[in-house]
Amino acid sequence: MRYWRAMRRRLWVAAGVCGLATVGLWKQPLGWTSPQRLAAEPGAAHYRVVFGLRDQTGRSWEGRLEAPGGRVSKLTGWRFGDGDQVRSETEWSCATRPRAFNPALPESPDPTPKPVGLLVTVEGPRAELRTANGSFGFLLSEIPAAGPRLFLDGHVSVERVPAVEVHAAPETEDDYPELARDGVGGLWMAWQSYRGESDSVWARRFDGRQWGPPAAVLEKGDAYRTAVATAGNGETWVVWSQQIAGNWDLYGRAHRDGKWGAPVRLTEAPQPDIMHRLVSDGAGNLWLVWQGARNEQFDILARRYDGRSWEPEQNLSNTPENDWEPAVASDGKGGVWVAWDGYEAGNYDLYFSKLDSGRWTKPAPIVASSNFEAHASLAVDRAGRLWAAWDEGGRNWGKDTGFTIRGGGEAGTGLYADRRVKVACLEGGRWMQPAPLPPAPDFRDRPQLEVDEAGRVWLAYRERYRVRFGQGMGGAMGTGAWETYATSWAGDRWSAPQFVPQSVGRADTRVALAPAVGGGVWLAQATDQRVFQQNRPANYDLVTGHLVASSPQSPPRLTPLQIDAVEAPLSGAAERADIAALRAYRAGPRRIVRGDMHRHTDISFSDGVGDGSLTDAYRYAIDAAGFDYLAVTDHNYGDNEYSWWRTQKSADLFRLGDKFIPLYAYERSLNYPNGHRNVVHARRGLRWLPIPDAERKGELGAAALYDYLKKTGGIAMSHTSATNMGTDWRDNDPEVEPLVEIFQGDRTNYEYEGAPRSATAGRPDFQPGGYRPAGFVRNAWAKGYRLGVQASSDHLSTHISYAMLLVDEFTREGMLQAIRRRRAYGATDNIILDVALETPSGERWTQGDILHSEPRPRLKAFLRGTSSIERVEVIKNNNVVYSVNPGCQTCTVEYTDYDPDSAVGAVNSESFYYLRARQFDGQLAWSSPLWVRRK
Repeated sequence: MRYWRAMRRRLWVAAGVCGLATVGLWKQPLGWTSPQRLAAEPGAAHYRVVFGLRDQTGRSWEGRLEAPGGRVSKLTGWRFGDGDQVRSETEWSCATRPRAFNPALPESPDPTPKPVGLLVTVEGPRAELRTANGSFGFLLSEIPAAGPRLFLDGHVSVERVPAVEVHAAPETEDDYPELARDGVGGLWMAWQSYRGESDSVWARRFDGRQWGPPAAVLEKGDAYRTAVATAGNGETWVVWSQQIAGNWDLYGRAHRDGKWGAPVRLTEAPQPDIMHRLVSDGAGNLWLVWQGARNEQFDILARRYDGRSWEPEQNLSNTPENDWEPAVASDGKGGVWVAWDGYEAGNYDLYFSKLDSGRWTKPAPIVASSNFEAHASLAVDRAGRLWAAWDEGGRNWGKDTGFTIRGGGEAGTGLYADRRVKVACLEGGRWMQPAPLPPAPDFRDRPQLEVDEAGRVWLAYRERYRVRFGQGMGGAMGTGAWETYATSWAGDRWSAPQFVPQSVGRADTRVALAPAVGGGVWLAQATDQRVFQQNRPANYDLVTGHLVASSPQSPPRLTPLQIDAVEAPLSGAAERADIAALRAYRAGPRRIVRGDMHRHTDISFSDGVGDGSLTDAYRYAIDAAGFDYLAVTDHNYGDNEYSWWRTQKSADLFRLGDKFIPLYAYERSLNYPNGHRNVVHARRGLRWLPIPDAERKGELGAAALYDYLKKTGGIAMSHTSATNMGTDWRDNDPEVEPLVEIFQGDRTNYEYEGAPRSATAGRPDFQPGGYRPAGFVRNAWAKGYRLGVQASSDHLSTHISYAMLLVDEFTREGMLQAIRRRRAYGATDNIILDVALETPSGERWTQGDILHSEPRPRLKAFLRGTSSIERVEVIKNNNVVYSVNPGCQTCTVEYTDYDPDSAVGAVNSESFYYLRARQFDGQLAWSSPLWVRRK
């Protein structure tokens, strides 16, 4: 009962609860120690020591650190694995080990042992290390300001790292910090906190010596991201997005003369206003830019604050496609630039606009190719040159990828199958590029630019590391996380990247930069403090640090910008026509909505390192796939309270009116024989159901899950049913488990052994996830289970699996109602498959229905393919009873059962019928069955 009381707790989303608080402004986050000084002891130096750089086999690197004439004031492990430990203030035991990999892989994608290391703080002139593989020492002055020094024949590196401070509030999850200098030498940081199904927004100021106490700008609400900047009149504004009464709008508060003003509502459109950025133009004004939905489409919008009032919003992009995640920068003299990425060409390209004589210029491309180009950052150097940095990925991002098309070569790039950072500079009206960044061992992304007081350009970015290789496309699944590195431009090269301690976290962690008084830049970000081997996020806290460059600058050397991709993107005209046909079609009174019931992100910490972020999942659904809905289904919401909150929030953030409606969902993951199921709800605020050990072991079935679903109004759908993640169909409750995922883009078809794109006993290479033939869907039908079908993606795969729902109304509840009634079908392309059963008396029943029939029921199907349809088969009681080869793209197929009383395959005098269609190009569609009982 305690659990169910917790389950019934409601979110703070109603206007009466989520109103803008104006009291308790100086109440601190629970558990926060404040004020906190910058964590840098006088005379201390901070290092990362990495062991095993050249190890070919795993070995011990235990040892001891001494500081003659000084002391070791801090010693912690870096990427420690199971069994590694810091034994005392100066001793440790650790070892290099090969990265783990899924035993289903024939071999490890990278058998090289992973390095392991230490983060140390030493006070004194010298450090000496004794390890199991040799000893070495160094004067602190011998370690360069940037870049490593190698020891023990290159097996060990030592490098300086910046001093960082963790702003810890154990009772809250702190995220999305932003930084801005004020006009009197101070630094403001704004961020949001989560606790108890509610967000708050905070701000605090650093006066050059210490951080002041946190001030609550919003005490309670449903908030998303912050922005902060100081206007010419001395007002420091904090802006956030907040959902009130179902709508996300921007709100702001100004701080002046030690006091916070009343909240100001800055947008009023009835769709989301999010991804906001704020900048001072140096001429007294603030510019607020954001991604706002207007007419069910995201545009880039801007407003100016002149010190007295906010002027009307302006639309900077105004294209027929979606525009995302703006960046803004100023030259400090009144000049302002905004950049964003847009889907106008059928893939993401970068555009920018400049404020010129009070007007925004027509958007112009920074880079436009078939590559993925997104997540822009901007900065302006002292010479007035505009710098841009962005993420680059492979061509045709989010188009066809998946297990069953690997042999033919994918036409697209997975959502996180490829990623690197690109930088360019606008000089003399032409985009130029600096020298490339030093090589990285894995993906880099999410760049952030800033220019310090000396005019030096800084770049911070996230870099992925892998803990374990999983299945899927060369081990792309698996575990891992991201850490932050920073570098600066010396005129002819980038400095050696500096590792930022305590920076571990998720894929889309945003790094904030601001110029520091006296030189260098300030950095702020969130860290989830996960432990390397387990990779499970812990508590979200904030990290700040001061980065300083020591290498001299030389005159900039730039060359014309070069982009590797020259191929044109895939033409989207045919796909747009297919989607339009689906949306226009009516199956009787019902429309077809298409989407994905099974999409993972990096929140699935055990295997989602190749899936990308929550935001990129929605980019894919809205733009690359053109879905009507999406269900993000990370494993048990990442078994993490804050990940649950972020996932549920995202379904509201990215709703686009009646055009795109996400569902609230997660994957409940159990191995065979209970199996994996996706759980979907139509309302927010319902947590995941814990899994007891007895259920994990298969000693208990799904009874508790079914009870949970009945109490919460949810539904479940089995998937990968004929694998080690599947089921022997020991359980089914048709009230709450009405559909099954018959095809999965990341794996295969689970209809029956030998069916198109399905596994067989003799093909181990075609059995991703293992082979459990008892889990084929036809076995469930043979047991009398009334299961409709859908197709979805799971991990990695994109654009080759579609869950089609026939809805009476396109709402969240309308979609769940269609699922409950099994009014669904699955397809590998945008195929219309409308199957109905007509009786001699004129009754018409649609796929998924259960009916009592008169003699000779007649099936009638309308099909519109994406190419010519090669074959349509009618399956009755798991047997093909009719087939036809239409040879056309649009056709009608009819079948009359002249022997409806045939008992072959019938269960309890009940027969079921479904259709499978195959195009000449191999694309497939499966209808849900209709069940017919004899009168």
